[in-house]
Amino acid sequence: MKYSVFAPDDVGSVEADLGRLWRENLPITHDEMRERVRWYYQGNPVGKGSVQLLRAEGDESAIVGCAGVGPRRFLIGGKVKQVALLADFAVSKEHRTLQPAILLQRAMMDHCKKEYSVVYGFPNHRAEGVVKRVGYATLGQMKRYACVLRYATYLRSLVTTPLLAHTLSLGADMTLQAVRSVNILAFRKKLEVAEEDTLDDGFDALWERGRSQYGICCVRSREFLDWRFRTGMQPERWLFGLRNKNDRTLHGYVFVKPEGKVAYFNDFFADSDDHLEQLLLGALAEMYRRQMHSATLRFLGPARIRSMLSRVGFSQRGDSRLVNVEVGEAERDMRAFVTNKEHWFITDGDEDA
Repeated sequence: MKYSVFAPDDVGSVEADLGRLWRENLPITHDEMRERVRWYYQGNPVGKGSVQLLRAEGDESAIVGCAGVGPRRFLIGGKVKQVALLADFAVSKEHRTLQPAILLQRAMMDHCKKEYSVVYGFPNHRAEGVVKRVGYATLGQMKRYACVLRYATYLRSLVTTPLLAHTLSLGADMTLQAVRSVNILAFRKKLEVAEEDTLDDGFDALWERGRSQYGICCVRSREFLDWRFRTGMQPERWLFGLRNKNDRTLHGYVFVKPEGKVAYFNDFFADSDDHLEQLLLGALAEMYRRQMHSATLRFLGPARIRSMLSRVGFSQRGDSRLVNVEVGEAERDMRAFVTNKEHWFITDGDEDA
């Protein structure tokens, strides 16, 4: 069978085809599909997203695949550039062979290399082979890190006697919190971690102070954070800020998604390594006070930050996400810089959902 790829001028004009493909391939409802088009493709403050559609040619031509992209602004080597985030790759089951998938992804790659400085994505396991064949470089694995806050849940699975498990967990929890308390005493006189009601101007000032720490980092402005975490059909999230007690300067933030007794740290940023460490220690202490059993996050970036995560109590887990990257035609001389994971700062907030 022959296939062709085309790009509609307006994503809204092919919403019905996208909805059909997404519902066939992704766990998404009709309402969620419509909201995603509005939020990701039409409401992005950086610019509108776009899609490439795969058509099966024949007596009855049909749209059998799609690939999307959304723009983001990144600081790359000290300059703000337009970057593409790949999303929503789906092919109908009866056409799910290598040739049409590669044709679709290659068309999207060609588009992104012409229009953007850098393109990156998080392919699922089924798509990893396709993006590799197309030519994307492997940046690395965004690792999962977890921190135990209360040991009762874990000890019950190991100790059959309930009373003994309870006693052991109390002892472990008290020791763990004592260690964390010692670590945060040094900054509690001047700084505090507390829940934020709104995204104020301090978030733009925070980004301006902290932007030079990393070679490649999404522009975490107030406008971007509000769109990414507060608009559309977003799940419940807590926002915590690290502030100076005297002048209320914001030195860091973390968005936390609670699911049961697990706290997912979806995104975090601070204006220095020391403040980031203090932010995470304070956020973990707050999660303990809120009766959470554990905290978890995903991260890809410099070794110094990975070491800091270990210092505050996070341990690496087996779950990870592959990150692929490619440079645009106008940025070929930056390929070595862009494909070095030590230059990046990536959290869950840098994904599309």
